[in-house]
Amino acid sequence: MSAGSQPPAAPDDQQHATSGSLTERSVGPLGVLASVFRAWFGVQNEANRVRDFTHGNPRSFIIAGIVFVIVMVVVVMMAVNAAISASS
Repeated sequence: MSAGSQPPAAPDDQQHATSGSLTERSVGPLGVLASVFRAWFGVQNEANRVRDFTHGNPRSFIIAGIVFVIVMVVVVMMAVNAAISASS
């Protein structure tokens, strides 16, 4: 194959970065939950963080964060109650 017949990979990546197509790069509900979960554990990578801040809806992240904190508190309370019950 000649060099002109193969499309280079880099321009395709640049096209997605500069096209501004929100449908390809927007953050869906599962993406929001995954980002909140990864951020809580401290394993969120820079590319996802930038995507979240540029294409994400702040309200979605706030709601997901509040829900995540409530679930975490309930799980900790249940674990403590189970440990107290087991020790009695």
